[in-house]
Order: sequence, then C-alpha cells, then structure tokens
Amino acid sequence: MDLSRTFRNILCDLQHPSVAWCDEFGKVSEVLSGPNIWSLAFERSTELKRLGARPGDRISSPSFGKEFIIDFFASIIGHYVFVPDDSKPRGILQSTNSHALRNKDILLELKTSGSTGEPKTRYYTRQGILLQLKNHSEFFSYQSETERLAILPWGHAFGLVLDLVLGLYSKSVVYCPADQKLRGSRKWMTTMLDTYNIQHLSLVPRQLELILYNNRQTPRAPDSIFIGGARLNHSLAERCKDWIKEGKVYEGYGLTEAGPGVLLNGRAIGCEVKIKDGELFVKSESWSLGDDLKTPCDWQPTNDLCVETDDGRIDVICRASEKIKSSSGQWINLKTLEENLLKDINALNVSIKPTQNGLQVFVFVEFNLSLTKKDCAIERLYQFSGLTCSLYEIVVDDRTENLLENSRGKDLSHFFETQQLMCSKDHCGK
Repeated sequence: MDLSRTFRNILCDLQHPSVAWCDEFGKVSEVLSGPNIWSLAFERSTELKRLGARPGDRISSPSFGKEFIIDFFASIIGHYVFVPDDSKPRGILQSTNSHALRNKDILLELKTSGSTGEPKTRYYTRQGILLQLKNHSEFFSYQSETERLAILPWGHAFGLVLDLVLGLYSKSVVYCPADQKLRGSRKWMTTMLDTYNIQHLSLVPRQLELILYNNRQTPRAPDSIFIGGARLNHSLAERCKDWIKEGKVYEGYGLTEAGPGVLLNGRAIGCEVKIKDGELFVKSESWSLGDDLKTPCDWQPTNDLCVETDDGRIDVICRASEKIKSSSGQWINLKTLEENLLKDINALNVSIKPTQNGLQVFVFVEFNLSLTKKDCAIERLYQFSGLTCSLYEIVVDDRTENLLENSRGKDLSHFFETQQLMCSKDHCGK
C-alpha cells in the first residue's frame, strides 16, 4: 500500500481530534480532525496543481502550525517534494530536477543538522518513510487516541517523521504549542503535562534536562518517553527513571541520513547493523539519498563508535571526532571523561571541549561546588588526559532557566559553549 492511500484510510476514519494547538495557559485554541486534515490537504494539492505545480516539484513550508501539516499531506497527495524551510515563504520552489525527484518517488527534502560538518541536503522516498512509520509504530504499540505532546522542531527528521507524522499514523491526539516561542518554554511544557493526560513524549536530552532541572517543580510524568538526537548521560538517565517511575523510557539512536531511526534501546529497528573496527555501519531501505539521488550501496558508515554489550545490544559511545589524543599519545573518549566527572562531582550535566590550550570543562550544578571538589576534579582530569584543564561553573537559578529555554541543540553542549561568559570564572583552575 502506498503512503497516500495509507494516510487517506487512517485520517478519514478518525472520529477524535488529531491535532490540537494550545496557548500558554494550556487552553486549546485550534483543532484539526483527521478528515479535516485530508480534506484541506486535497484542496491545497488541487490549488498547487492549478498554480502550475507538477509531480516532483518542491513545495516549501515554514515548519510550524496548521498550514505546515496541510502542506505536508498535500505533497503526499500531489506527489510533490515537501521542503520544511523557515527561511522561505510558502509555495512552489524553483526546481531543475523535478523529473528525477519524481522518478525516485521522493517525498521529503531535509537538511542535516551539521553536527558532523556542513549541513547536507537529503531526500527521502515515500516507501522509506512508510517503513519507518510502520516499524516504529509496531515497536511502540501505541493505542488509538494516545495523547502525545509534540515539542520537537518539525524541520528535523526526528520531530517530523518520528513524532508528528508517527503520531498521526498511529491515530494519536497530538498537542502542539499555539505559538512557536512556547516550544522551548519549560512553563508551557509543565503546564501541558499537568493539565492533560499526556501518555507519550518524544524529546532530545536538552529538553528533558529543562523539564527536570528543578526537582521542586517536576510535572506529572507521561507513560512513555522516547529520547533521541544525542546520547543520554548517566546522571540524566537516573533522574529520568526517578521521574517516570513505572513508565517506559526508550532511548533511540538515528541519523538524519538514515530516515532517521536505526536503534531503539540498543536493538536495530527496521534495518541491519554491524560493527567494523569499532564503527557502526547500517543497511536500511529507509536510507536517504544525497544530491546525486543515487541509491546508496548496502552498508553505510555512521562515523559513530560503538560496542556490543553482553546481551547483544549496541551501545553507541560517541562520534569518532569526539576522541582526543592525550599527552601520552593515547586516544581518549570525551564522553567517558564527562560521565566520570558527572559521578565524581554529582553535577547535573558536564560538557568537555578540547582547545589548543587543553580542555575547557563546563559543569551545570544546583549549588556551587566547593573549592576542594573543583581542584580534585581538575586534578583527576589532568591525570587521565595529561592536558591542562579549566573549569567553568553554571549554577541553576531563574536566569539559567530563561537561558536554557532560549538555547538550541540536542543536548547542553551548545548552551555551555555559548554561555561561557556567564560562568563563574572565579572558579577556574588549571
């Protein structure tokens, strides 16, 4: 069954609201039902055809709100290529390769995050997306009318394919922020979790950190959490378990290029994986195409280092680029350093960045560390790496919450980098 027929059958059969937008107080301001979505998308597809759009043409839409969802499904119906892009107005984009895109049955064009270099354009086939939806829906076994909170950005593969579209595919009720600014608001997220019976939440570690950073104001926990985009550190994982208690925590691993899901709780989902020389390789029918639109060869490198655990799970450790060479010539995994330091000083989060002069160590804590604890931490890092270390400290307060809400990225690394000047520099050490 093709993607268009699949969603027509799903959406047109729904009797409950499919998507609801809520304001800053958690009040529903707009609702779309499944039949509404399909009817409006059909009208939009017809309008685009009248304006000259042909199958394979690229349709741009800013990645937020009602019109985004309608444009996405209009692209499915009209065999257009959907392009989430906040920098361009809605409408038909100039294309020089429409015929090639149509021949490859491309539905979606996305940019990678650029975490491994310059952002790259990737193209996703209808069949690849359908496989991702089918495999993840079967894994999670969502019940119809499951209430889920959509806080991930829709311009990225995780938020679009494995949150919004997966929610609609599994017949969920999807709650969204009525204003783009609310998506990063801790107050709005906690209001929604406390107001509605949110059963599922997909998010990246930075968003989970924001929800849990204040233990005195922790909201009601959903029944299940799907965490992806970056590795979950030990400290945050333990706090998450304490919060969700009897609920389920799923940790996913994926790549934008992979369409995007690869692993769930260390097991391959809808693909094959293997380890070669410590690096993870993936073979997947959902793997996206590059600018040349060539179908990729069987096994794709991920540039991620991993190990196989005793029970056969895959534990992705870090990017190959996250290894540094110590003064003795040994290669050191930065993530291991961060995990060890988290346990040593009982911090909320740690980010270590190599520089020309050694290591910059940023710690995120509830209370100021004692001078003794800072000195011991720096000494241990020096003994392990042989590199000069400088420690910067960020203490949780109301100002920090505002900074966190307005920061970007999958984890707190970007926040630590950009807020270096806000750190307590009188606690630096070498």
